[in-house]
Amino acid sequence: MSTIFGIRQAGGRPIEPPTIEAVSQVMHHWQPDDSGVWTQEGIVLGHLMLRNSPESLGEENPHHHGGCSIVCDARIDNRADILTVLSSERDLSAQTPDSHLILRLYLRLGASCVERIIGDFAFAIWDAGRRELFCARDHMGVRPLFYHHRGDLFIFSSEQRGILAHPGVSSTPDRDFVHCLLGGIPPEPDSTFHESVRHLLPGHWARFTDEGLTIERYWSLQRPERLLKGSPSELRAGFLETLERVVRDRLRTVHPVGCELSGGLDSSVVTTLAARLIDDRSRLHTFSAVLPVDDSGRKPFEDEERYADEVIRHAGIVHAVKVSSSGRTGLFDSHELELDICSGVDIFSSFWLEPFRRMM
Repeated sequence: MSTIFGIRQAGGRPIEPPTIEAVSQVMHHWQPDDSGVWTQEGIVLGHLMLRNSPESLGEENPHHHGGCSIVCDARIDNRADILTVLSSERDLSAQTPDSHLILRLYLRLGASCVERIIGDFAFAIWDAGRRELFCARDHMGVRPLFYHHRGDLFIFSSEQRGILAHPGVSSTPDRDFVHCLLGGIPPEPDSTFHESVRHLLPGHWARFTDEGLTIERYWSLQRPERLLKGSPSELRAGFLETLERVVRDRLRTVHPVGCELSGGLDSSVVTTLAARLIDDRSRLHTFSAVLPVDDSGRKPFEDEERYADEVIRHAGIVHAVKVSSSGRTGLFDSHELELDICSGVDIFSSFWLEPFRRMM
């Protein structure tokens, strides 16, 4: 994923260069393919690019058009539909980057543009004419987006560190969140480890103007009545068609593809479909967490490794990686990755996945 960040001071109050530098520096903890920071009176937009899709190879962010500027972390799956909506704009084509399509859609439809986008996305648009910062997150919240709001200051970032680096933001832990973490109780959906940082919830957009902050929900999951009609064979065919489409969408990359293969039903189906649909099977890698064996060659209890092996054999996977050691030496080692990347501990700590995610 690419990462995005930005600062807005309502009323156009200038943002000090040391503040911009502090936020930008802390976001550069990985090696992006490209990066850019754009500033104007009272607004900063920053972007670190991961060139993933074919359209992103020539993409640059922040991108400017029609008096608006965008930074974007996205994979749009219904590009053809959006190009149809924007068919009157002759300079757009099948090679147009996702961020350009989103910005043109915003210029055409305003905030309702998010209702037309299918895929994973988090983006921010500075609308100079309206003096408005518009941020949105995808329906299911696959792409992260955090924010801080206090008075005339609004900060957004793909990672909490981009917000906490601002000298005006406190890093005080959220006591209620910590209590929930220790008690196994679900916290408030938008809360984080820090009082000053909040999630923009899935299916929501935020609009920050000189008058203040507005957050609205643009989508909620409804029971799809139309899928409940038809014969069992029609339902199976419809489900398989949808599943194949979403797996194919996630194979649209210029890089190798990695699958987390546990050996369970879900990951086995996705991996098998990916092996069938990918153009070159040697591009597909699986990563499995398995139990280690003791000195006698036995495991402490049975896991799903044999099912993962059957999927690897059946699908003809060439590159299959297994990790059998947690690599942990202390009680809190399982939280190190979260502390490093998220600047705090998340309520859901899948610590057993950490070793092979590092390897991936």
